[in-house]
Amino acid sequence: MYSLFLVIFIFFVNSQKGFHHITPASANVLGYHYPHYAPVYYGQPIYSPGLMAIAELKGSGDVSGTVIFFQPRPPEGPVFITGNITGLPKGNHGFHVHRDGDLRKGCDSMGPHYNPFLLQHGGPIDPHRHVGDLGNIVADDNGAVTLQIVDEQISLTGPLNIAGRGVVVHEKEDDLGRGGNPESLKTGNAGARLACGVIGLASPEETRVE
Repeated sequence: MYSLFLVIFIFFVNSQKGFHHITPASANVLGYHYPHYAPVYYGQPIYSPGLMAIAELKGSGDVSGTVIFFQPRPPEGPVFITGNITGLPKGNHGFHVHRDGDLRKGCDSMGPHYNPFLLQHGGPIDPHRHVGDLGNIVADDNGAVTLQIVDEQISLTGPLNIAGRGVVVHEKEDDLGRGGNPESLKTGNAGARLACGVIGLASPEETRVE
């Protein structure tokens, strides 16, 4: 399953289309900074040196999904986030990495946004933000989301490692710290936690592309 996913994913990365939250640095990375992707175009198997992590989202209602994090050249370079979520109300929903991977009280025990530098909340392309600030995802008329995000602050190893932490989908739109009140600078006024999952590193075999 994940081998097929990576073949499609690598094609997606090199096409430079579809992903959002892409900074100028990410655009360069997506285009040509990963030469080990090249053999895919010639039908040759490769073994990616990257890391993959997976979170299975569950909530108290009908919201569920799978979020996949892939970092081609850890600990440097961006993390690509893909996946699918269903059962959401139509519209924008805050989407964040939270500090704790604790499910003892459901999503409420995952703590605040992952914020090791103790900064104020912001948007995903803001220079000053929580490391876990991934902005908003958009649910369509059917309540479905197809994730295509690139982020350059989170990592799957090293000091900003998000493995073992939580990822949360919120009830409301994240105002990206621009709401003009104290809560905006903490949570973006994104409201209740609809679904969440623990980010777990995948087996190295799952990153093999054949």
